[in-house]
Amino acid sequence: MGAERKGTPLLHSHLSDEKVDSLLEHLAEGCGVRQTGRLVKGHRDTVMRYGCLAGQHAHDAHDELVDFSLSTREAQFDEKWSLVAKKQAHCDPADEQKGGWWDHVG
Repeated sequence: MGAERKGTPLLHSHLSDEKVDSLLEHLAEGCGVRQTGRLVKGHRDTVMRYGCLAGQHAHDAHDELVDFSLSTREAQFDEKWSLVAKKQAHCDPADEQKGGWWDHVG
């Protein structure tokens, strides 16, 4: 099991591939750490550890394949709008971090 996991965040993992895949899919879909732990029957610390490992691996892969690549000739940007905490109509002017926000991704 070790050889096929070399170069991945699962190198020293004791969990099965299926359980890690399920755990990361739940996190990617927006499930919280405790909720993911309950759904995959794992401890919240395990969920956090694998989420951090996968995030660091994605960051490193991005840096190697895109950010520092001389062959990158174009990039795609996207945006999405979402509510944070509550609807804009229910926000006070002092609620600067709440309401409708745009998220931009490149």
